[in-house]
Amino acid sequence: MRVHKAGVPFSDPSGDRLRDWLGIDKAAFYDKRRVAIVPMAFCFPGYNAAGSDLPPPKICQATWHDQVLAAFGEIPLTLVIGGYAQRIHLGVKPGDRNCCGVA
Repeated sequence: MRVHKAGVPFSDPSGDRLRDWLGIDKAAFYDKRRVAIVPMAFCFPGYNAAGSDLPPPKICQATWHDQVLAAFGEIPLTLVIGGYAQRIHLGVKPGDRNCCGVA
């Protein structure tokens, strides 16, 4: 919710960790000529009763996601971050420990 309210993706400790893993600073990360951040949904879907994020609404992917990615053309590197994105882009199922060629 903090990121949603801020209106800046990855503006929380997870973003700090991601930038550290990538070895880039905030200026490079938020430089639109270098990095494109494409969410699975173009809204915050809210929380479930347990306080976990709800999944992205399927209508968002069906309506926007593929069109946005197609507009980029060739993408030299794609990082698929988060369980929902991994399920969609990589076909990962929850609890799948043998994902993406990793035993």
